[in-house]
Amino acid sequence: MVFYYNISRPFSKRSFNVFKQNRGYNIFEISQNDGGSFTLTTGIMMDDPIPQGASAAMANGGVKAFVKSAAIEMPRGIRINSVSPNVLVESLDKYGDFFPGFEAVPAARVALAYK
Repeated sequence: MVFYYNISRPFSKRSFNVFKQNRGYNIFEISQNDGGSFTLTTGIMMDDPIPQGASAAMANGGVKAFVKSAAIEMPRGIRINSVSPNVLVESLDKYGDFFPGFEAVPAARVALAYK
């Protein structure tokens, strides 16, 4: 299940390369496209914790809080969003034991949030 997404035009490939090479750049400076969108991925554990998942829940919650805070500061119609999928069907063999009772979601369905 995808809890939140809101996607627009992605930023350009050049912008992405600048972001990869210069991690100190301000996120607002790297998008060339007015009205573009950044999408960050978090996970279900911030909303539905699991045993041994406290640090992952904290990291996911931090990303979610960052997205909410940064969204009100974005210039030029640029948006920032987060996607928080459940455990993936493709990961059940490795992680399924940590997510009893969770309904797994196919990666292809999660990928639709990034279109």
